[in-house]
Amino acid sequence: MMATKSIVQGLVDNGMLPTGMYGLLSGMHGGPGLAPFTRRAVNRLAYSIRRDECADDIEKTLEYFQELQSRSKNLYYTMQTDGAGRIKNLFWSHALSRLSFEHFGDVVTFDTTYQTNMYNMPLGVFVGVNNHCQTVVFGCAMMREETVESFKWLFRAFSKAMHGKKPAAILTDNCYQMEAAIKAVWPGAYHRVCKWHILKNAKENLGNIYSKRSTFKDEFHRVLNEPQTIDEFEKGWTDLIKRYNLEDSVYLKRMWDIKEKWAPVYFKSYFFAKMSTTQRSESMNHVLKKYVRPSSPMNVLVRKYESFFYDRIQEEDAEEFHTSDDKVITATKSPLEKHAACVYTRGAYKKFKEQFVWSVSYDIRPSMDEHHFMVIHMGEEKDSWGRREYDVYANIGEREFSCVCKLLEHLGILCRHILKVMVQFGFREIPE
Repeated sequence: MMATKSIVQGLVDNGMLPTGMYGLLSGMHGGPGLAPFTRRAVNRLAYSIRRDECADDIEKTLEYFQELQSRSKNLYYTMQTDGAGRIKNLFWSHALSRLSFEHFGDVVTFDTTYQTNMYNMPLGVFVGVNNHCQTVVFGCAMMREETVESFKWLFRAFSKAMHGKKPAAILTDNCYQMEAAIKAVWPGAYHRVCKWHILKNAKENLGNIYSKRSTFKDEFHRVLNEPQTIDEFEKGWTDLIKRYNLEDSVYLKRMWDIKEKWAPVYFKSYFFAKMSTTQRSESMNHVLKKYVRPSSPMNVLVRKYESFFYDRIQEEDAEEFHTSDDKVITATKSPLEKHAACVYTRGAYKKFKEQFVWSVSYDIRPSMDEHHFMVIHMGEEKDSWGRREYDVYANIGEREFSCVCKLLEHLGILCRHILKVMVQFGFREIPE
């Protein structure tokens, strides 16, 4: 009977309905007629387990955190309570999460879209990108109310957990309360808003012109994503609005007024690991929902988060193993590419390799300025936004580079245009 109860416990935690539990358990005993229990008994057991999980939920949650902290002293957790002693906000971060932030905390995405607990408290996950280009979790939060003061408390708790270190850049949904809190707690952080949250109501606001049958939708997304400079974006936007007679659209006017917050072209010069949406954070929230049912008490959610978190760690460990153990196959015999294969992780080298292969499609022309070069696409087809020429700044003596495409600044990987200049000048290694 204890074995059956243990199985039912696991099924309850994973959100299975009692009907499914009985079918599964009776099947393990050869069929309904052969099972040593009735459907009603399974239903009662499942109800009893759910009731026990919900009883003394806060005490169980605190006890579990204390248990975790006894196993790992660097686990950090903190909570804020109201006048009645009820939890208003909760934040926790594992020792490995805190270490990850130390190395990869330059840019953070944070989203509180999903509610995965019996209190309907929004759940938020702080995530970033590691050196394998994988999503890495920095911490998790539950909030009763999404107010300015609650977000201030949360961001201060996050900074305290990270030994005072603050993110250089943060990407969130379009939330005024969050924006105000970031300005107050992390005034030096470069804050940008998720493009998807800005666009999610486009069809509702623009009507049929945004449908698949219209050419507007494709042109609209080209204007949003392809321009390399602010001038190109603003001219493209203006021309598009005029071409489709949308000057009176309140929705588009509102988008234009806050364009610096969400349009990728305005933050290409800053490192965001090439993110323009909170997709990584939302993806982690989505994955977490597979581990825990929406009506779970807090103590179950925290326990299930452990499983979710350590599955992520295993994925990171697997990639670390492949990077150190797998043989890298380069596309060319170039010493520059061979050096990249040595110093980059497998995930980063894959992105470098794509740019390096593309670099052979370009030619170089010097300009009047000795530090500027025009890198020109030699094929008949044009790159994004009809561009074929890229202005590359290259101070060869100082080993400093920058390109109008800003891939190096935004992603941290050398673009095909800079690589063309490096090859032209005989670089055998990527500069420090």
